Amino acid sequence: MKKTLIALAAVAATSAAFAQSSVTVYGKVDIGISNAIGGATKAETGLNEAAGSRLGFRGTEDLGGGLKANFILEHRFQPDSGAQTNAAVFWQGRSIVGLSGGFGKVDFGRDYSAAFWTALGADVFGYDGVANNAASTNAGTNPTRLANVISYSSPTMGGFMAQGSYAFKETAAAGVKNATSVRLAYAAGPLSASVAASKNHNNTDYSAFGAAYDFGMAKANLLISKGENVAGADIDGMTLGLVVPMGAVTLKASYATLEVGNVKTVSQLGLGARYALSKRTDVYTSYARNSKATVDKTGFEIGLQHNF
Repeated sequence: MKKTLIALAAVAATSAAFAQSSVTVYGKVDIGISNAIGGATKAETGLNEAAGSRLGFRGTEDLGGGLKANFILEHRFQPDSGAQTNAAVFWQGRSIVGLSGGFGKVDFGRDYSAAFWTALGADVFGYDGVANNAASTNAGTNPTRLANVISYSSPTMGGFMAQGSYAFKETAAAGVKNATSVRLAYAAGPLSASVAASKNHNNTDYSAFGAAYDFGMAKANLLISKGENVAGADIDGMTLGLVVPMGAVTLKASYATLEVGNVKTVSQLGLGARYALSKRTDVYTSYARNSKATVDKTGFEIGLQHNF
């Protein structure tokens, strides 16, 4: 009888553990007609994605005592051809596993760098489409993702939170170093701000300060970024953004500059509009002009995006 009770208790405990676990399948499919700035000819206009199309799996397991195990696996692909975005990396988006609790969250694998979140937050186009401001916000030196990385995010206390990334070089190649990336962010009411810095595998530097204020009828942001490339040249970026929500319609505008040494390589105006057909499906259009581009100074796009 005692053995039977023990077996039943084990089954009940196992069932409870499964009940507290969850896996979510999510993704994005984005496709449209576009022509990016810097293309060889306008005749190359064709089907492209503005936002990175993806298929992802996200899961969590409650380990008890406030501790959880988490994972994310995210594949990136090109919907016009079905090809994967990065031929060498199947889980191009993220591939992480980690633990979270009252101490915050720690993850291991391939993940976004801590400084990336400051840069991304300043781009009203979200690094997507012809009007994106990745060149300016990244100052040419900030990596979007790091492989072989340990990432930590603190809990939010008094509106403040901190993030850090440490990526092992895992190679004996000369000149390659371990990479670090840190970020401190604040958000309370309509105001948000963050500072970030990184030291990259190739020994380049990056730092940035960003702030945003939500006026209700519109949200404005500013980011100042600085970098130093492998040649030792200073890189200076500035990004201004504005988002105006109008019911199902969202209007966006940005202006960004980038200087490498004393040469301005980016002076870009971006305009965009998005119309929500539902909570998960949008149609959008964007226009951008970079007066410093050597060819095809203007770009445009019109497309459809579905999230699931």
